[in-house]
This record gives sequence, C-alpha cells and structure tokens, in this order.
Amino acid sequence: MPTNALFQKKITALLTAAVLVLAVVPCVHADSQYVSNDKVYARRDTGTVYISDDQFLYNFSGEIEGVTVCGYTGNLRDIEIPEEINGRAVSAIDKDTFAGNKKITSVTIPPSVVAIGEGSFNNCENLETVTLSGGVQVLDNVFCSCPRIKSISFPYGVTEINNSFHRCASLSKVTFSRSVSKLGDGSFNECGAIREIEWSTGLSYLGDVFDGSNMLSTIHIPKGIVVINGAFDNCAFAEVLELPDSLLYLNSGFNGCTSLRRVAFPEGLVFIGDAFRGCSHLSQIRLPDAVVMDENAFADCSQLKIKRKCGAWHTVWWVTGALLLLVGGGWLAYRRRLSVDEADEAYAYDENTETEAEEKDGEDKEDRGDAEEPEEEPEE
Repeated sequence: MPTNALFQKKITALLTAAVLVLAVVPCVHADSQYVSNDKVYARRDTGTVYISDDQFLYNFSGEIEGVTVCGYTGNLRDIEIPEEINGRAVSAIDKDTFAGNKKITSVTIPPSVVAIGEGSFNNCENLETVTLSGGVQVLDNVFCSCPRIKSISFPYGVTEINNSFHRCASLSKVTFSRSVSKLGDGSFNECGAIREIEWSTGLSYLGDVFDGSNMLSTIHIPKGIVVINGAFDNCAFAEVLELPDSLLYLNSGFNGCTSLRRVAFPEGLVFIGDAFRGCSHLSQIRLPDAVVMDENAFADCSQLKIKRKCGAWHTVWWVTGALLLLVGGGWLAYRRRLSVDEADEAYAYDENTETEAEEKDGEDKEDRGDAEEPEEEPEE
C-alpha cells in the first residue's frame, strides 16, 4: 500500500540520520566536538547536525537568513570566509567557531556576513591579520587574547565595539572609521603595545577601554566625546591628557596614570568622578569654576594643587554684576543729590516765607499805627 511504503521511507530516513549522528568517526574539528560521516557532522554535546563543504561546517538555523558558518575542518592558515556556500549567501559566523584554533594566521570576512558570534576567533594564538568588512555592525567579545595581531582597522559600517580585542599583546595601531559611535567596556584592555589611535569623528561615548596601554605618551580624546566612563586607566607612561570641548561627564578614566603631568579641562565640563586616583606626578591643574567633583576625584595625588578658572558664563556674570553696580551707584548718587537739592529748596522756601511774614507783620503794625489817634499832652 502507498501508505506503508511512505511509512517505510520515513523510518529509513530516521534510521539513516541516527546512524550519521551516532557514528563514531574521528573528528577533524580542532576541539573534537563533532562526530561525522561523509558530509554531515553532529555536535557531540547537542546533537545539532551540520553540513560540510570540505572546509566549513554550516547550517541554516538561526534568526538571520542565509548560511551560518559553524566550524572549520580545513588545514589552511589563511582563511577567507566565502560569500556563498552551495548558492546560499553566508550571513553569519556562529559563536566559538574558530576559538582556540592554533593554525590560522589570517582571516578575511566578506561583506555578506552581518553577525559574528561571541567567542569567535578568541585565543587564536597565531592569528596576525584580521580583515573586516562593513557588513558587521556590532562586535561583541571577539578576537580576544590573540597575541600576534599587530593592527586592526574598522571599516565604515561598524558602529559598536564591546569587550573585543582585549589582551592582544602585540596590537600597536587601531583605526576607527567615522561610523563607530560607541566603544563599550572591555575593548582593547591590556593591549600594552598600543602606540597609535586614529579616532572616529562619530564617537560620543568611551567605556572601560584601553586600560593598560602603557606605550601611549599622549592621550588625545577626540572631538564629539560627551561621556568618558573608565577609559585609559593604568596607562603608566602617559604624560599629557588632551580633553575635547564637547566633554561633559568624566565619570572615571585615568586612575593609575602615574606619569601624567598636564591636563587641560574644557570650560563646559560638568562632573568629574573618581577619575584621577593615584596620578602621583600631577602637580597643578585649573578647573572650571562650576564643575562638580567626587571627593575621590584626585585621591592620592600627593603633589597636586588645584586652581579654579572662570569660564565664559562667569565672565558674563562678572561683567553684568559690575554694570549693575555702576548703574546702581549712579542711581543712588542721583537720589542723594536730588535729596540735597530738595532740602536746599525747602530751606530757601522757609527763609523766604519767614521774611515775607516779617514784612507783612511790619506792614500790619504800620497800618494799625495810622489808625490810632495820638494822645494829647496834659495842660500845665
């Protein structure tokens, strides 16, 4: 019966899949987490089935359309992730795909890839060159502990970098395109060889980044940065710090910079948090008069003397106050003069009135004298 034949086909397919998943064939993946049979691989821990194209393992699962690269079975040192596999666009690299691979020395990621999973390429101890495309917008926890990477350039399209490229001991140059707007916590920490940073003009936020970049002698924060929250702690050889006029909140960022001697603070700075603790060579700074400081902002800065400087608004207030004093003083002087004049007029009026009264009284007396007849002298 057709129904029985269909049922038998389903049973055969299920048995075949089970054999493929359970087949004990030596795994060619670097960390031996797969079992395989011909072109089909399965993870030992989850049983998830992948397809092989002789070099890459891939599947079609996930939220992103297209092929997701999930493993590498080849032996090449220079890897180029393909844009297509079997006619399907490669859109993602799964988490931990190349983690711990000790063979690869370079990797090129095409524009078709829009997502790289966490942990991919971490601990690749011989990886030297990374070429990114503009398809990936967010990098999160990738390319960490790769001690041979010497430089990295982020193309236009990358917008956010979080917890990536830390502990890359040979990394000396970092270049950001103008599309990068946020550097999140953990990125580029413990990269002690960094000497040169080409900044993005689109950056507005710096998280806990570049901690321990000991080869920097001058730290230049680019225009556009509004918030610094932990950048450049423990940069032991940095002597000069240049902050942009756009900076409003310096929550933390330069603790343990023991060689720092000079800092120029912008007039618009609103707040300084626990930011310069232990900067033992910082001797004299000028702060905007209106800035608010945490009590530990300059803790353990034994040589420091702080002076306040008046910003533009304070100058306006001083000028306005001076003008008000001048105007007010002039008004008081006018009122005082007016009072004196009024008093003089009143005094003169009183004198004139008194004189007029006396004259009138004299006239009255004369009138009364004319009216009276003179007394006759008595006859002798």
